[in-house]
Amino acid sequence: MRVAARPGADAFSRDNSFFYYVIGWYKYTSKLEIMTVFDVLNLYQTPFEWMLDSGIHIEDVSYVGLYKEYIRMKKEGCKTTYIVVCLAEKYRISERKVYTLLKRLSQNCEPLER
Repeated sequence: MRVAARPGADAFSRDNSFFYYVIGWYKYTSKLEIMTVFDVLNLYQTPFEWMLDSGIHIEDVSYVGLYKEYIRMKKEGCKTTYIVVCLAEKYRISERKVYTLLKRLSQNCEPLER
């Protein structure tokens, strides 16, 4: 997948904010530049390797909002079963998947060896 930077684009816009942040320095150039997937991986290789070594699944980024809602609803006093049903319906995933995500996102990261 290729992402084109728009000259003058806001680096922290709501849509595709990650990619606009990564390629934000392109907005100062006069021509249209393209960043490849390799460029992003090369730029953030160390944090990505740390995430993999710590047992973090990169696809879980999509569910950070789900976990934030779970915490909010739990603080409001909602039962876990009710929360899971609501989140499964909202995110259009199975209840089993919600339970799996909640378990995975609540675990501590594995410590890195130094």
